[in-house]
Amino acid sequence: MLGAYDKQTFLSACLLFDVIAECGLTGHTYADDTQVYISTPATDHIDAVDRLAACIERIRDWLADNHLKLNEEKTLIIWLVHVSS
Repeated sequence: MLGAYDKQTFLSACLLFDVIAECGLTGHTYADDTQVYISTPATDHIDAVDRLAACIERIRDWLADNHLKLNEEKTLIIWLVHVSS
């Protein structure tokens, strides 16, 4: 059974995933870390970066509206490329 704090944390995570989904992206959470993913062909990389940046801004604003804070010092973007042989 979840305690009151756990219920609030769970509800906040669910609402945060709604924000991520509204951006058309995918998210994953483990403990207090949230990862946001986008998969796109290499030719669409500029659009992908713009969409990811816009989503991060929406997440930051949503967190602020809910008296939480995005730790921008720990926010990173990792770019992975699949090279076909």
